[in-house]
Amino acid sequence: MAQVRSGSQSSWDASGLWFNAFENIGLTFRDFQIPLSSKLVGQNVATAAGGQAYQSYLAMALRSQAGHFAGVGADDGLVRDGLVSGFARSTVPAGQFAGMQLRVSVTPAAINNAFQMRSARYATDAILVSDKASFAFGYGNGAQALDGSAGFAFGSDYDLGRGGANPLLGLASGGGYLGGRMIVADGLTIGFGTSDRLSHRNLAAFGVDRAYAGDWVNRYAAQAQTMSVAYRIGHGLTARANFTRLHENAALLGIQSVDQADLAGGSVNDGMSAGFDLAIGRSWTLAGTGTIARTRADAGQIRTSGLTSASAELAVIKSRLLVKNDEFRFSLASPLHTIGGHLTYSSVGVVDRMTGEIGVLDQSFAPKGRFPIAGQAMYGLALPKGKGEFSFFGRVDRDAELIGTDTIGYSGGVQLHLAF
Repeated sequence: MAQVRSGSQSSWDASGLWFNAFENIGLTFRDFQIPLSSKLVGQNVATAAGGQAYQSYLAMALRSQAGHFAGVGADDGLVRDGLVSGFARSTVPAGQFAGMQLRVSVTPAAINNAFQMRSARYATDAILVSDKASFAFGYGNGAQALDGSAGFAFGSDYDLGRGGANPLLGLASGGGYLGGRMIVADGLTIGFGTSDRLSHRNLAAFGVDRAYAGDWVNRYAAQAQTMSVAYRIGHGLTARANFTRLHENAALLGIQSVDQADLAGGSVNDGMSAGFDLAIGRSWTLAGTGTIARTRADAGQIRTSGLTSASAELAVIKSRLLVKNDEFRFSLASPLHTIGGHLTYSSVGVVDRMTGEIGVLDQSFAPKGRFPIAGQAMYGLALPKGKGEFSFFGRVDRDAELIGTDTIGYSGGVQLHLAF
């Protein structure tokens, strides 16, 4: 696994803002302007070998996708009818409860080099399914389970800096979640869900002194609620739409500050997503999704005014490419990026250079960056008789909002699991 170039991805670039530090000299002082970005920490950390990409891209490649096409046309019709979509693909029947079938899945938890590994080393997903309704709950994979698209089942699809499928839900994925879906008319399904996240940062990776940073930056906490509707149009085509509200306790689109006053009130993000899944024959799927989000933060030194962000992703999936138990996936994504609005940063500084008067300075700028895009190809093969699995991926990123640099990154990885 090797990453040629990498950087610290953020959803907005604060390199144009600064804060003041003062040094007392006798009866007077001198002030220094320091970039605001030096106080901020985000979701990802640059590493020489790409770090987090390896496990999060490959560890669940076949577990997430290999069961999808087997379900199409099956007797239960669950995947075909779009009732459970993302819920049922990687689970196995585990019994009956109150007339509903119980399916359970346990998979390795995702690793992110920006955060400490949580005590629960596995993600657990469970779903109760009947002919007309489903109820899902678990720990770890909230975005994939609640979004419900047949084409976006990887954690990386919902990652703020790498995927384009509902990043608001992705920011609140990693803790407990629950949700349900119900068929209310022929072809029409409605759903709801809630997910949360509480992650402890690996501050050493950011070069932040733990003694200097308080609990507001040691921990990233977020909660999201979502409502969705899906309509099976026919000929394998299903249209989807959902509304997501994300609350970040002390952050703005995944970014936090070592200064508690900067984002004291956190932020509220409202997002509308629309997409489709198109099954072509028994071995092809085309899926697309896009999200528009509006962010509000007005209780700290960093405030927003009409801050608007967008993301999108298109995926093509082909099963049985070379043999019966393999799958190929190609995706093109535009990760979340700001497209409008302003940020205002209020700080103490010298407001009159002639008299040395100190007051509050407001700096405002539009954090609109260059259009980001990423392409990824992935192949997975399940070995006969459950003896293991083989996967590899390749990825190219053109990141729009790397602080201080414009970067094209290349990454790739190979993984082999063998059963004993």
